[in-house]
Amino acid sequence: MNFESFNFLEDTSTQIIKLLHEQMLRQRPAFAAIPDASLKQMLEQIVDGYIDLAVTGQSDTLDKPVRCTDTGAGRTRRTVQRCI
Repeated sequence: MNFESFNFLEDTSTQIIKLLHEQMLRQRPAFAAIPDASLKQMLEQIVDGYIDLAVTGQSDTLDKPVRCTDTGAGRTRRTVQRCI
């Protein structure tokens, strides 16, 4: 990723998060059950993680909001961590 792209994403991340938040609530009413602060924090983590992935090639930050957890018997399920 070039420096200009990184700067653009960093400079517009607040707007990107706001647009994603509005669209999620409009298109998927179930997200209204999640407190606004928690939903926005989750979106911030995802956007920041994407920027980190694009810059470093490492997905650690992007993987943080969603993790696979062992449910026993060798099965895993994806869970969304609470953002509190």
